Parts: sequence; structure tokens; C-alpha cells
Amino acid sequence: MNLQFLTAFCFATFAFQLYASTQPPANSTTIKLKQVIRHAGNQHFEVANPRDAWLTDNNTLLIVSGDSNSLSIFNPSKHHSFAYSQSFSKQNDQSASLEGASSISFLKDADIAIVSAFYSGSLSTFKLGDKGQFNHIETVSDHLDIKQAFTAYQDVKDQDTLDLVGAWDTHIVQESQRLYVASYQSNAVGEFKVSDSGKLTPLGRLLPKYDWGRPTSISQPKNADWLYINGFEQSKISVLSKTSEGKFSVTQTIQHDKNGVKSMLNPQQLIVTPDNQFLFVAASKSNALNVFKKDTSARFNLHQVVTSEQNPGLSGACCLAFSDNQNTLFVAGETDKGILIFDFTPSTGKLRFRQHITELNRHQLTGVSSLRLSEDEKQLIVTTGKNNEIFILNLG
Repeated sequence: MNLQFLTAFCFATFAFQLYASTQPPANSTTIKLKQVIRHAGNQHFEVANPRDAWLTDNNTLLIVSGDSNSLSIFNPSKHHSFAYSQSFSKQNDQSASLEGASSISFLKDADIAIVSAFYSGSLSTFKLGDKGQFNHIETVSDHLDIKQAFTAYQDVKDQDTLDLVGAWDTHIVQESQRLYVASYQSNAVGEFKVSDSGKLTPLGRLLPKYDWGRPTSISQPKNADWLYINGFEQSKISVLSKTSEGKFSVTQTIQHDKNGVKSMLNPQQLIVTPDNQFLFVAASKSNALNVFKKDTSARFNLHQVVTSEQNPGLSGACCLAFSDNQNTLFVAGETDKGILIFDFTPSTGKLRFRQHITELNRHQLTGVSSLRLSEDEKQLIVTTGKNNEIFILNLG
């Protein structure tokens, strides 16, 4: 089972390199290495086992790390790289509960970062202040005993009122400021309202009687009437749409070993295209990438499968990033090497393999734990959990 938070990770060394060519094919998008940030030698960075990252419109880099149990902030420097600014963890803020920090969402209009923590079973908010520094606003959690929550959950289930145990992924709807949280151990998708001040208001559990199958990923197209949530342990995808009353209901379940789906064991991350027509699913146990296409009756059907046998690099397939501007899909496997790049043709919905990047200017790229595009899709942030590295790539 590819459950990274239940594995201990090692430390690495720190270095950085600016603008290194990957020598891609002549007809492809130029990819250049801007910087590599490493943990060892600079422990005050607190980026051991980076799990997720966010690059703001102001070019501030936010990194959440599962072994440092932290949120670390890097600001742009005059040399066009990122320079360490501040971090939040138990070492410098006892009120921030970030054990197993797992994901980050960012409310752009209010400059608020929301960080989920897998082991703490918590959400923490941080708001950018007038002096250019982030301030911890609040942490919400049921403060359950970590050991008991993960070894005897049924004994503490009634105390899990916020449904945040094993919080793995978050998704923020910018317009409504509504936050969705996929929690593996709670087997729930929680809803929260984020205020402009950074305060969180629990709105309850989405479809409280529904069995999500241990969710680890949430995705939404531009049309906020649709929502997609994977079930890691049950190897399924739940497709939700809003009813006439404005409430979500499950309209389709995509299941491994049904309707021709044979390569979707333990789906770890999914991404829907902004136009809501195609769904990409990275399946970690199948070591495969699945593509689903919506038909005229608004149901998704299997459209294409890419396996590690066809394209090495998909072992432990975990991570996806889709560039709508460039029609490009980035994929990686956490137990493999490098990043796979595919060209996407919207008219056919087919992926065409372009490139497998395993090295950037003699920097080995292995064990990717997340892929995150900047808002303008001109930079790709790559975290490598086991190797304690963050790669910042420029896309030209």
C-alpha cells in the first residue's frame, strides 16, 4: 500500500542551481531548472519530507513538510531564486499543530494559506500581514491521541467531530471560500468556510452516510457544480454533481475491475480538466495512469491507459499536474525516478508521450511526492518526499 505518511523518511543535503537545461526535444516546451532546495545542512528551513507546495501570485513559495511537521515560506530574491523567510512548526509556534503536514490550499483574495496535517488531524490557517510576513491565525482539531486514532480508531470515532483524522488533501473554492478536506482515517470529506480573517467555520461532513473508500484526493473543474473524489482503499472514484436544490450527490462511481477498468488499484491522485470533459487518475498499486472521457449522457468512460510497462516512471503513480494553457500533463511515481510529460490533444482526448526527465543538470530527480503548477502555469514545483528536495522548474 502506497501510504507515504506511515513510512519513515531520510534526510538529504542542501544545494541549489539556477537555470539548467534539460535538453528536451526541439519541438517541445522548454523546461529549465531554476532552483533546488534541500533540507540537510539547513535544518532551519524545516523541509524534511516535503509533501506539497504552493506558489502565490506574488511569487512566494510555501512548502509543507511531513517530517519537519511544518509550513516553510520562501520569498523571491534579487537573484531570481527563492530565499528562506520563515517557518511554522512546534519549534517556533506551539499553537500550530502540524504533525504530518500533508497539503496546502491558498485563498488568493485574502492571502490565506490553509495547511492540513495527517497525524494531528488538523487544519491551520496562516495569513499574510502588512509587513510581508505570515501570521498563524488558528488551528482546528479534535486533538485525538495520534497512536489511538491510527491503531484503535473505533474507540475514538465519536470524538472525531471534525472528520480530520488522516487529513490528506484539501481543495479551496475561491469564489465561495469553501474548503473541502479529504481525510483518510476518518473516511470523510469535510467542509469548512474560510473567512477573510483566516477563521474556519465547520460546515459538517459531505454526504455523511456515504462510504468514500478512504479518500486522498479532490479535484474540481471550473464549473463548481461538479466534484471528484478518489477512494484509495476501495479503488474507486466518486463523481458528484449538484442537484436542483444545490446539494451534491453521487452521480457515478468508477470502480477498478468494473466496466473494463483494469489498472486503477489504489488511485492516489486525480485531476479533472477545467472544461470538465476528461479525468486523469494516477493509480499507485497498478503503476498506471487512467484517462476517462465524459460522454453525451455526462458519464465518464475509460478512454486510455498508460502503464509503467509502456512508459517507465509510473511505479507508485501518485502525482499529477495539468497545464491547460499548454495542453500538457505531468505525471510521477513516488517509488520511481523522474517526471513523465505527455502532450494532450483536447479534440481526441488522447495523451502522447513526450519526455521522461530523470535528471536536471546532474541533479537526480527521484521519489516525487507532489507536482504543483503556478497560477500562470509558467513554473512547476516538484517535491520529493523521501529525498527531502524541492525542485523549481521554469516552463517556457
